Amino acid sequence: MVTSIARAGDFVYIHYFGHGTKKRPFGEFTNKSTGDLALVLLTKEKRETCLWGSELACLLNAMVSNGLVITLVLDCCFSASAYRRDDPSVRFLPYNAAMDSEYSADPERSPKNEMSLYRDVSMLPNWLMSPDRYVILTACGPHEEAAGLKSGYGALSYFLLRTVKCVGLAKRHEDIYDHLRAEFQCSGSRQNPVFYGNRNQGFFGQVNSDITATAIPIIVKQDKTLELQAGYAHGVETNDQLVLYPFGCVEGDPRSQGNSIVAKVASTRALTSDLERLDLPSVRTKWIAIALTRFSLRRFPIRLLFMLPHRDEWLTALGERSLNVHIDTDKHPFAFDVVLNNGEYQVLDESGHEIDNLISMPQDQTDISQIGNVLEHLARFRLIKDLVNKAPTNSFRNSFEIQIFSKGKYFGPNFLIEIEHDDIAKLVVKNQGDSNLYVFVYDLDPCWEVENVFRGTYIVSTP
Repeated sequence: MVTSIARAGDFVYIHYFGHGTKKRPFGEFTNKSTGDLALVLLTKEKRETCLWGSELACLLNAMVSNGLVITLVLDCCFSASAYRRDDPSVRFLPYNAAMDSEYSADPERSPKNEMSLYRDVSMLPNWLMSPDRYVILTACGPHEEAAGLKSGYGALSYFLLRTVKCVGLAKRHEDIYDHLRAEFQCSGSRQNPVFYGNRNQGFFGQVNSDITATAIPIIVKQDKTLELQAGYAHGVETNDQLVLYPFGCVEGDPRSQGNSIVAKVASTRALTSDLERLDLPSVRTKWIAIALTRFSLRRFPIRLLFMLPHRDEWLTALGERSLNVHIDTDKHPFAFDVVLNNGEYQVLDESGHEIDNLISMPQDQTDISQIGNVLEHLARFRLIKDLVNKAPTNSFRNSFEIQIFSKGKYFGPNFLIEIEHDDIAKLVVKNQGDSNLYVFVYDLDPCWEVENVFRGTYIVSTP
């Protein structure tokens, strides 16, 4: 119905609040860890029937192919652990083969026939495709339980409604999701919402495409201290300064609106940081932060040619971006070297080689701000590329094994693998420990972009 009456560019919002179920993996595109997932629906005769993930994917694909922009919210449980618990607040139903007989998916619309173009994203749950024009927000991961509140509402539905009432419908999904995570954590819930799809897509309308600053949620802990939901892994360092402001603040510089506070990072951990104590009761969990300084970028010094015009302006402008800049006469080590060659700015690496795949920067058409954007982007890229666990324990090292399978061979770490265009390589992560592992995979491409391969929050590898 929706596919036939909607027009290209229309926004479609689908919200499911009910039960989920699953059965053992059986199909080619099944997620072997989680099994095949389904929504439990009621027919007109009030009989239960299953809408399996593969069929749901085909229905979504039909809408996306018609140019619709889809937001699908699933407030239900896909947790295997729910098999072992009798909790009325958990919205999970054990799989019953009788439900399958009520609804039989059309074999001509299986993923094998309609989704062959997306075989390379089989690391996603079995009902997901390449999510360029849609977003799926689930109440929890496949290993967790989606519980209801005492009021009878699902936690995801409740917090999502509160968020939308606060900020409206035109926020980016990334902003809304980050705020939801903070709400769940602050509430003490054991479940964590999971996101798949286009983070920059509007929730239910167009968003401001000029917004580039990353907003970071803040949690007010029980002892009233402020916890930033970003840490060392995100490039946060002690003494970094941030501007804090309410999540519902209108777009633009919050400092110009008189409702912001500047705070400083007191200490960092891997994924979170503590802000210095502010005796200001107005700061709440619904506030967010934007970095004013990023001292981690100073790990990658920049050398400027001594003969560059307006050197003082260069030093000031790049310093305001938290970049570590020196003139070439200082003989400092450097990661990037800015030179002039035949009337064009070029950026060289520490070996003196020109860095490929950067935008053309003619001297008479490029200002300091544009070059600053390039240098800051390169420093951020290196920050991600050089991210390592500096002190891994033996138990952590032994808890997993990672290999890449290509052309009939397995390759371990530190191997160079030659892959031709359109070849398929499989990343195999084996959990050898006793706890769930949360796997993130990022593609650092030759054009200096970083992309989350899963196009989602994470993948869980169970023991």
